[in-house]
Amino acid sequence: MSKKTLKFALAMMAVFCLVMFVTACTYMKDKDPERLSDSELSLKYPNSVKMDPDSVNHIKVGQIIFISLAENQSIPYRWEPVISDENLIRLFDDEINSDKVDENAGEGAPGAVHIFYFEALNAGEGSIDMEWIFLSDSRSEGDALSYTIVIEDS
Repeated sequence: MSKKTLKFALAMMAVFCLVMFVTACTYMKDKDPERLSDSELSLKYPNSVKMDPDSVNHIKVGQIIFISLAENQSIPYRWEPVISDENLIRLFDDEINSDKVDENAGEGAPGAVHIFYFEALNAGEGSIDMEWIFLSDSRSEGDALSYTIVIEDS
């Protein structure tokens, strides 16, 4: 390959990289995260109910509940649920949505919303503690939110 051809190829690669960079910057600048309303959050499971950490949450056996918290995937902290009685409540799904942020997300760094879906299995009273965990070998804890739940027969 001649020097002239090599210079041309390198120049074309540089132009391509510049175009991709400008396109990505423009796209990201215009891509402001949308806010999710409670009704949008519950679309995945239509009869689901959002939990409130500031009150006692009354639900029925078989009902789906969800907790949504802000979580920045670029830092080594994550929300981790701790269920008081797994005979009453079970975690069965969770998802991270980085295109939208929850308008009522609560603690944690902004950037994405982590939605945890739970199912009420049996009648009784329990809680779900959401712990802010540093992901390392020592697994240190930070803040925590507690959700009190009373499950009634349906």
